[in-house]
This record gives sequence, structure tokens and C-alpha cells, in this order.
Amino acid sequence: MRTLSLILALATLSLSALANPVSAKSTFDAIFEKLQDNNLGSSLTKVIAARTKQPRYFEQNCGATPIMDNPLYPGIPYKECTYKEGGLDGWVQLATIPAEMMSGWIVDACSKSPKARRCVARLAAYMWESNQFSFPIAGNIIETGNSAGASSNNYLNLVFLHGVTIPLPDGIPQRGSVSVAKQKSTIGALSRTTTVDRPAQVSRPSGIRREIYLRYSERMKLDNGEDIDVGVSCPSTSRKSGWLEVSRRSLVEAWNKPHHRLIAAAAQALEKAESPGRIPCN
Repeated sequence: MRTLSLILALATLSLSALANPVSAKSTFDAIFEKLQDNNLGSSLTKVIAARTKQPRYFEQNCGATPIMDNPLYPGIPYKECTYKEGGLDGWVQLATIPAEMMSGWIVDACSKSPKARRCVARLAAYMWESNQFSFPIAGNIIETGNSAGASSNNYLNLVFLHGVTIPLPDGIPQRGSVSVAKQKSTIGALSRTTTVDRPAQVSRPSGIRREIYLRYSERMKLDNGEDIDVGVSCPSTSRKSGWLEVSRRSLVEAWNKPHHRLIAAAAQALEKAESPGRIPCN
């Protein structure tokens, strides 16, 4: 999002290691002070509900009625939103994740931590700073180049599919305005496919790259029993479309259940003071 500072282990890692230590500590502190040791779930639910009560910048104009017509997301509602950011038009389909469900995933991810309250605050703060607890099924999330890992501060069109940035489809430029109708027809057509070459590094809402999933999570399998091939982050030519499928399936399997495997992997990485997000490819 606008601020992609990486929140590591605030108790064990120097804040100078973070991209934006002031913002990181502020977010962590604001969440930590509202959590209750004996009631982490409900207190975190209130935190998340408060933070998402006001529309996030990509939710300026959303349909009032949840949509549930994508067979790749059975039983999962989403909303279609349009917005303006940096003079550009945006369109996106966002999964509608209840605050209580998101809270449950985070608390579960920290259930084995000896300092559960600190783990929960750190993980929630990291995910908020990374993507504001969002899962774009398909759409254009406009960000500045600096936020997206580029050197420019210009606003860029970033196309997402199943929670992961993908290479720009034909007709969608990196810079410059694209009509909502064009975005909906071009990007929306991808929402029911799971195969796109070289999807980017990080999956939302967990904010983790492939390597964190491979290191800390049980592998997802194909129907034939083989591991889904996600490739590696660097070089970009080694990224496999299986990462889209892992990102999508992780939401589907976690829906209405307490455990989200990618969020659990993020918690383990943060516990070990490891940055879970995007890394530079030289």
C-alpha cells in the first residue's frame, strides 16, 4: 500500500532495520495497547473493525450488495469497487473478509508464541502496513513507484490476481489513466483463471513471498499428489504461476476456519526477525 514498511520483531530487532521505523512503531504501538492478554481475539477484532470501518483508498465507490458468483471462490463474497488515486482511475474486486475472521487467523498464527500479545500486534501491524488486510481477487491497485519497489514516486497501475501482482495485461499501461470499463473487461476476464506467467513476489493479505511459504508452511498439493510449483522470487523468470494457486487456495481453505497457512507462515518469519515480504532481485 502507500506505506510498505516492514515490521519485524519490535522487541528483538532494531527499528533502524525497517524502511519506515517511525510508522512501523506507531502502528505496532497503536495495536498493542488495545489488545487484551486474556481476550486477544475479540480485542483484535475491534482493532481491525475500527481500521477498516472507513473505506480504504481503493474502496471509494463499492457496490452495496456482496457478489458470490466466482466458482474459484465458493461461498466467498466480494465487492466491486472503483476509485481515483493520483489522478488515475482504479477498478478492483475485493474479497469481503469479516474482521472477526481476519482476527481469528492472526490469533491462531500466534497461538504458539511465548509472547502472544506481542506476536499478534506485530503480525497485525505488518499486514496493515503491507496491504491493509486486503485480498484483491482481480483488479488494479494504484500505488506510487516507491511503494511498489520502483525508483519513481509516480503513480502506477498494478494489476492483481488472486492476491498477487501480475505482469500487466495487454492494453493496461504501467503509467497513465485507463478507463474503468477497459479495466473491468481486461482484468475482470482473468478473475476465473489461475494461470498467469511470472506472478510477482508477495501474496495478500499475509504479505509473504514464496520463500516464506516454502520455509514455514506445509506444501499445497496438486490432484496427483505433487507439490504445487511456485518457483522462486529471483530471478523473475523463475517465478511460477503456482504461486497464484497457492494464494487463492489459502483463502478458500481458510474461509470460516481458524487457520490460514500463509498468515501462520508470516507469523513464524516475524518471530524469527525475518522480513517476510518483497526482496530486491539484482
